[in-house]
Amino acid sequence: MKPLALVTALLVFCSCKSRSQAEVAGVWVAQAEGIESLPQGKAVALERGRLPADASDKVLGEGPDVLLAIGRDVRWAKIRDLRKGLIESGRTPYLVVANGRKKGAFKLHDELQGEAIKVFVSVGGKLCVAPPNSPEAKCVQRGDRSHVDRAFTRELVREAVKGYGLHDVTVDVPADLEWADVVRAVDGARTCCFEDKVRVHLK
Repeated sequence: MKPLALVTALLVFCSCKSRSQAEVAGVWVAQAEGIESLPQGKAVALERGRLPADASDKVLGEGPDVLLAIGRDVRWAKIRDLRKGLIESGRTPYLVVANGRKKGAFKLHDELQGEAIKVFVSVGGKLCVAPPNSPEAKCVQRGDRSHVDRAFTRELVREAVKGYGLHDVTVDVPADLEWADVVRAVDGARTCCFEDKVRVHLK
């Protein structure tokens, strides 16, 4: 490849990559296909090493709605505890993600309507899918063992939805899983099945 062509190819690659990401409050947020509308307001940045002490921290403001722009490598336990504290204080936390460059809120808990397919996630990107009341599971993991793969998640959950005739899913993640992997697991399950709506509840 000629030098000029190589430079052009690199520029095209960088341009495409930038279009698939979104920055909110100085944080590159996680990507999800299933997003909901956000209320008006300024988002608060949550970054690893720079997190509020608890739900009463002044950095979170005082309004009823709290928009949280979460760094992709923040551990789930930190987000879980902060979210719980905000809810207990009567405030509504919105977890900000993006679909490409479009920003939105990410929902963790759909209301389930029956027996649920089980999804288990491990640190290192291993994800297993099992039917209700069964110890047997089918698992998948990326070759680099780095993160949850959204496409693999969709494929396994879609197979389970068709095989068991169920449209409810629970997702179980470890406390130290990175936020972006939590989003990939929940979003992958929720968007698995095209027109068939799948309800997902993060345990």
